[in-house]
Amino acid sequence: MGSRGAATSGPSSQRGLLLLSSGGYKKPKNLLDAISEIQQFYIVEKDQVIDPNYFTWNMRIDLSLMAFSSAIKNGMIGILFTPLAVGVIDRLIPVFGDETPTTFDKGFVIVLALSHTMLDGIVIASMSQYYVGNITRRIIKSIISSTLTGAFLTILFTVILYGYLYNIILEPEMMKTILTRHFGFMKYGTLESIYLHLFDLRSVLFESAILIVIAKFIYSALVCVPVLYPGMKWIINFNKEDGL
Repeated sequence: MGSRGAATSGPSSQRGLLLLSSGGYKKPKNLLDAISEIQQFYIVEKDQVIDPNYFTWNMRIDLSLMAFSSAIKNGMIGILFTPLAVGVIDRLIPVFGDETPTTFDKGFVIVLALSHTMLDGIVIASMSQYYVGNITRRIIKSIISSTLTGAFLTILFTVILYGYLYNIILEPEMMKTILTRHFGFMKYGTLESIYLHLFDLRSVLFESAILIVIAKFIYSALVCVPVLYPGMKWIINFNKEDGL
């Protein structure tokens, strides 16, 4: 048997190494770049075994940072726009200048708040078809672990931020103090209207926190599909072979 380098020896090995070296490694900027990198390794690993050391620490760090930053960006978008979506649905925040939101208005703000996160989750879930070899598995696992870390930190930050706003800044007595101390020059009727509006927003924050947590759990489930799907597929096929 021939010696093993970056891949097993032979004509197919040479073609595989040529494929990998011709494209060259490029630092991934987003999940689509990562999928392109995975696809190249997938094509080679269908026919041969690549030494796991081909997946260098530089590649691991680059992919992990990309996945982590993507998860954090998704989280920030959700934190900013989810209260807007909930406020519109609850008819507390007007959209497009209309105090009574239409079905389109509600759908628009929900998509604005959650679509980016869910689309990234679906993209990562689609990587399950490439979860076959040493390198592809390592790449996908790095992306998944970093993404889940980012999602967890997003949930933690959401709970802290919304909790601070809900329990301290928007606490009734605190709002009265802030309004009278810093906006005392306004008319009483205006201050009362602002106070009542801010008080209603407390419920928006509470509902938004719940929605973000639910969305992140769904997102995390999608992210875990590449690891869970092969095992589920094996169990289904095993049961079919046994006639279960």
